[in-house]
Amino acid sequence: MLRLSYSRRCGPVLLTAVLLSSWPAGLEGTNDLNRAQLRLVADRLKLDQCRSLVESMSSSEDYALDATPDGHAQSHALSCYRLLELWNRRRPANSTFHSLLVQLQELGLRDLADELSRVVYGEKVLAVRKDFLSDPFRRVKREVVPGFPGRCREGGGAA
Repeated sequence: MLRLSYSRRCGPVLLTAVLLSSWPAGLEGTNDLNRAQLRLVADRLKLDQCRSLVESMSSSEDYALDATPDGHAQSHALSCYRLLELWNRRRPANSTFHSLLVQLQELGLRDLADELSRVVYGEKVLAVRKDFLSDPFRRVKREVVPGFPGRCREGGGAA
């Protein structure tokens, strides 16, 4: 039987723990769009465009629009940001970003869709860089478990 050294057995477990603990950085709650990203979209749309966008995202699960929504199904008393925020809360986790990009492109707003994707992916890259790549072992400390040679125990603090 091939015996691996202590560091080779602990490495994959610790790496997985660090990656999983830092993965949801930048995400708020169960949604994949945060307030700043929703604000970016709301600020770039006119109110009638925003109502049409939210109506199309609320009524279309297959992303195929038969006709461009006119926005009359959405409340006229709410701001664009509030409409997007309510829509974002009603959607399942990790589905709002893709859905919003597809609908923005369907409605001919490719520039806004491109800008939103640059912001979202840029934030995710920065979060991974900050939480893992800059100092990968800052949260995990390796030590041998007493009585069990070769086993690792995770701990907080610096190594």
